[in-house]
Amino acid sequence: MSRRLVYWQLKASESWSASGGRIPFDLDVRDYNLWLEEPNPVILILYDAGLRRAYWLHIQDYFTGHRSRHPRREAKTVRVWVPERQRLSRRTIRHFREEKRRGLPDLRLRVFR
Repeated sequence: MSRRLVYWQLKASESWSASGGRIPFDLDVRDYNLWLEEPNPVILILYDAGLRRAYWLHIQDYFTGHRSRHPRREAKTVRVWVPERQRLSRRTIRHFREEKRRGLPDLRLRVFR
């Protein structure tokens, strides 16, 4: 059985400003290009130190099928919107671990409240 990896990219701030239940984050286009070519899942984690909460976004799923989310030509960054309802928890981590362990060809991530 092949081993699947899950890559985590952590970004921290004293506080993230949410708008309409989503947290905006400007992703460097170099990271965007690298992560979209990655065959393993890449999870962006935004940690709010003030609230001691973390939020996650599955990067490949976010951009797949949404052409309007892709960066414009010559752009240096592309904005992603991380839903506040996607809080990182022990239950979420267990889910990631189980899906990885099962070696599913397509890791689908669910929101856990």
